[in-house]
Amino acid sequence: MQTHFHSEVWNFQDASRWVEHQRHELLRAEHAAKTAAAESGAFVGVVSRISGGVAFVECSETRLGSDAQIGAGLLPSNLEVGDTVVFRLGAGAQVVFAKRLAELTQHRQRILEVEAPPPSPSTLESPQEYEGVISSFQPDKGFGFISCELSRQIYGSDVYIHRDQYMNLSVGDAVHFRVALNPKSMPVGRGVRKTRHEVQGTGTAVQGFGPVVASRDGEAGERESPKGRSRSRSISRSVSEQQSGRRGSGPQDGVPKRSKSESRSPRSRRRRSRSDSRSRRSRTRYRR
Repeated sequence: MQTHFHSEVWNFQDASRWVEHQRHELLRAEHAAKTAAAESGAFVGVVSRISGGVAFVECSETRLGSDAQIGAGLLPSNLEVGDTVVFRLGAGAQVVFAKRLAELTQHRQRILEVEAPPPSPSTLESPQEYEGVISSFQPDKGFGFISCELSRQIYGSDVYIHRDQYMNLSVGDAVHFRVALNPKSMPVGRGVRKTRHEVQGTGTAVQGFGPVVASRDGEAGERESPKGRSRSRSISRSVSEQQSGRRGSGPQDGVPKRSKSESRSPRSRRRRSRSDSRSRRSRTRYRR
């Protein structure tokens, strides 16, 4: 959304004074809208995030202790994070009616474009993609910050994330992003998307490394590399082959050996018994 505010801004020598004045005007307009909405049992709030087709709305007047929720079937068209909406509540935190308030939304956007303007469409994005964590987001201001040590070393500060990039995201999410500088030379995140880590068992595979290997005392150990996994599989095969060889060539460890008499067949034991009996009778006659 592009707005024409520059002629008004340049009437002030200090842009920060302009922002402060406009915020005061916005609060007055919001108060008037909330008063009018309350007369009909409705509320006015700001969309804090949109996730899974559901919009979450911040509004302290509802006294819910959590954000109100606008389901997919009631979402106003082109609704974005940071938009101002008027809504009615049904059961619990579910919204039964919602409408975007364009005038208040555009007022917020004008303030955003002066306080933390987006990069120009012609501005080149960084060739490098970074990975960081969303450390904060202020829906009423329309921006937040991404914390990333590597980009901070290059640009000297955390990276701004504007409301148009804050879709299906929450504070604390790990994200991939590129950086573009705005007219104030502020680093702004572009192409922001949630990082997808592959979880295997109790470990997490990240950037080609295997799962975290648990140490003997139950604590997480070092990540197992692909080379380590190959060596482990090779050792496992060798051990299996050795055990198979012992089973084929002799008794297994821990299993007692059979005596010769136990290993003979029943017929062989009967013949041996008859032979022993004849031998005893012969010795008896000889003694007589």
